[in-house]
Amino acid sequence: MERIAYLSLTFFLLMSLIPGSADADDAASAPSSIKENGSSLYQIDPKFAHSNDYEKIVGFELTVELQEPGLLGGQMPISALMVARGDHPAEAFAFDYSGGIPRYVGSAQELVTFTDSELGVMFFKNSYPVSFNGGTVTVRFEGDKALFNTGTNVLTAYGVYGSFMVTDVAWILGEPEESYPDSEEPYQPIETVRYDDIPTVENGSQFNYVDIEVPAIGEGPFPVVMWIHGGGWTSLSRKSAFVSDTLNYLVSKGYAIVYAEYTLSVDHGNGFIEGSFPQNIHDLKAAVRFIRANAEAYNLDTSFIVAMGESAGGHLSMLLGTTNGNPDYEDLSMGNAEYSSDIQAMVSYFGPTYTDGLFAYALLGSEHYENAELIEAASPYVQLTEHAPSLFLTHGENDQLVSIEQSRIMEAKAKELLGEDRVTSMYFAHGPHASKSVFDAAAVMEAVETFITSNYSNHKSNAPLNLNNEPYMHGLGDGLFGPDKPISRAEMAVILSRILAEEVALIDIRSYDDVKADHWAAAAIAKVSALGLMNGNPDGTFRPEQSVTRAEMAKLAVRLRASTASPGAGFKDTIGNPAETEIRAAQGAGYIQGYPDGTFRPEQELMRAEMVVILNRVLGREQSIGEFHSPWKDVADDHWAARDIAAASMINVNNTNE
Repeated sequence: MERIAYLSLTFFLLMSLIPGSADADDAASAPSSIKENGSSLYQIDPKFAHSNDYEKIVGFELTVELQEPGLLGGQMPISALMVARGDHPAEAFAFDYSGGIPRYVGSAQELVTFTDSELGVMFFKNSYPVSFNGGTVTVRFEGDKALFNTGTNVLTAYGVYGSFMVTDVAWILGEPEESYPDSEEPYQPIETVRYDDIPTVENGSQFNYVDIEVPAIGEGPFPVVMWIHGGGWTSLSRKSAFVSDTLNYLVSKGYAIVYAEYTLSVDHGNGFIEGSFPQNIHDLKAAVRFIRANAEAYNLDTSFIVAMGESAGGHLSMLLGTTNGNPDYEDLSMGNAEYSSDIQAMVSYFGPTYTDGLFAYALLGSEHYENAELIEAASPYVQLTEHAPSLFLTHGENDQLVSIEQSRIMEAKAKELLGEDRVTSMYFAHGPHASKSVFDAAAVMEAVETFITSNYSNHKSNAPLNLNNEPYMHGLGDGLFGPDKPISRAEMAVILSRILAEEVALIDIRSYDDVKADHWAAAAIAKVSALGLMNGNPDGTFRPEQSVTRAEMAKLAVRLRASTASPGAGFKDTIGNPAETEIRAAQGAGYIQGYPDGTFRPEQELMRAEMVVILNRVLGREQSIGEFHSPWKDVADDHWAARDIAAASMINVNNTNE
């Protein structure tokens, strides 16, 4: 009993954490440089003290008095003063609490937040620890960029938790070479469509629900990231995420997010905890089967599903993948038994991999936390085999809740069984648990997106293609090829149908309002639609005579046969494009190239010559056919695409085509 009491106390303590050189001015600035614009809201103007050189200011020291401490949820002490560049009202510093944890959604871009709580690293991207002690303190910030320019020439300080009085400021001057950008978002957010509170099990529990978010732009179907929330297996919900910006970033790259619920362990008091394993993994596998069964309704490409989560959610993401195909981990009576619950990649943010000790107490419950068989059954490290999907791990060395060794032992075993090329890890020397500033930063979100996109591309590389040398291109008649003529969507469908080896039963598949049964390309359009290569439009049309764009061709190249190569860097004019993920994947595989000015021109019409060059790269066809003389009247021997055109149509040297 003593051990149970000790573990109980430690566990609840753990859960409580979840929810050129420059010099400061010697003289204080004039009082008029600080203006109170409301309760705990201050505008701080550097021009009173530095009217001529305020653009050299790189930092500040504020004299601050905490007048009333703040509380989170009415009971958890946290006081925090946020500082942002520019003039902002109080409502610009908003938080969203719908996910059970505070998520900053304000329009005022955080520069720095001074806080007296360890929770600061979880809620703010740039938190600085301060001990307010109920008196007057000096808080300091110094960077290497200019804080001000002609467009942004004030600071706003606001007490987001607690009430503050800002009484003085001293400015820190330097020799900055650049200023802060007006927006530091590493991506361009896009509009999305959400489907909330979808039951995944008929007559299921409160934990058998998902929310689905898909891009509002782009054709789809969209590959899936299944988000599994943290909370020590005992708290929070599918609407919770410390790395919320990363999820938004992935949506902007063309992924759908499925936010999954799962059964939580229950604290009944007096040291008795009812464990949630294995029901929680049953719930998640049922959710995977449900979204596969309903993929078309939500425009999802469920041939590729990534399980991704933080802390306890990271553990469940890995357990989901390491038990692919294992019937002991799913309850098929929960529905959609004819569909697979397998996932294709695993992403874990600081998740436990071996669930003994406190982890077993929270996951397995107080009656089973010493059960060695259950501990091993619930541990991804033990369940990992050479058949598991690729793995991404990120962790901080200063994690006091889940030791970084949990990820390191998993990484070592995964590299041995899966191969080093299928395991990616990012570790941070001073990273604490669930630090937003560490794990929701641009470097990590870009690395995660690269990992997911590479695996998606690799997954799609297994498309069944006809790789023999049968011709797939024809001329236009009269000895003309038409290299500079745009390709229509109907023509593209016909060409794709020629190279696709897979046969499709053309029954009970989607039809289009503008493609009748007697349309010359109807069968080809039906085939490529059934295989998910080309899609229609929300209004029920296919638009067969509309030209294929360069962006659309990049998407088709990736869907046909992508590569394990890392995604390319992209192009100047494709950032934020709905097809950016596929464009980068096609670029990394060597299928597409841009223009000398660094652009790709994604919405430009695709020409017949361009198409055959790209398709030949996808199919691996040789550009050279030996001694060569072009028979096409409009394709000279030295035309830049002459040999690719010949390889696509298999023209003999003395042959004349249609």
